Amino acid sequence: MMDKMLFFEPRQKLQELICFPEGEPEMTEFESAFLCGLIKKCSPHKIIEVGIAAGGTTAIILSCLKQLGMNLSTELHSVDISEKFYRGKGEKSGYLAEIAKKKLQSEFHHTYHLGNVLPTFLDEIGNNIDFAILDTTHSMPGEILEFITLYPYLSPNACIVLHDIANNHYGSSTSAFATQVLLDSVTATKIVEQDDSRESQYPNIGAFVLNEDTSKYIKDVFNSLMISWNYIPHNDVFLKYTDNICRNYRIEFQQIITTIYQLQLKTWEKQQITENTTFENLSWRKSNSYKIGRFITYIPRKIKKIIQRFQ
Repeated sequence: MMDKMLFFEPRQKLQELICFPEGEPEMTEFESAFLCGLIKKCSPHKIIEVGIAAGGTTAIILSCLKQLGMNLSTELHSVDISEKFYRGKGEKSGYLAEIAKKKLQSEFHHTYHLGNVLPTFLDEIGNNIDFAILDTTHSMPGEILEFITLYPYLSPNACIVLHDIANNHYGSSTSAFATQVLLDSVTATKIVEQDDSRESQYPNIGAFVLNEDTSKYIKDVFNSLMISWNYIPHNDVFLKYTDNICRNYRIEFQQIITTIYQLQLKTWEKQQITENTTFENLSWRKSNSYKIGRFITYIPRKIKKIIQRFQ
């Protein structure tokens, strides 16, 4: 995608209408322009946004749809596990989008799906989703599990946008690489544009467009879940994903996800045991007996060094 495909105007127009709070929108100007440029290029009829936080990006999408004259012809579905903005003071998830609607003075086909995980809403949202934005935890299994769940509901040439593909480098968590793993493991037409606003020029947003080979190699995406997970979904939560997978995939893929989950549980348990053992060792190092022992061994070494200086 060339620079001319970047569409900056929707964010610029919106910022003339509302004053975003500090830290919002969470996307940079380049990232918003990348997203809006893809919407302009793809002209989607049904968009799903998974992970909305305060709704800064949602507001920009709405502004984009209005500028393109698509606000009444395109459905926008905003999904978030939390009903409240996770960094806020009680505001509803997506509250900035509601402010934007009033300022834009337009009607939209926009629906919130809040308070539960993605698979619980997909049958309600329906098939033929032709544009998706995945912007959730970024840590494994994160967006990979979301994409696997979403995939059967996508149109054959759907465009998937992934935010924070380099968040393990640009953010505070070195384990935030799930979006990059998804981008690398899926067979599709990849879209990654150089971001000159960053010193490294590597972007923190990317996308891919499904093609006829995506379904042939979807197993590669499943297998990417073998990478150690940074968190383990609660069993009741994970069942919602596996129930969806059982209804939409062959038995082979059901077995893969079950095996991987069992392995991840065992690895997680081993890790917890190791961390507890390490903690006990560290606690022992804080004991008086350990400190006295260290002091006793320190004195002879220190005296030896002083003597050597005068020899």
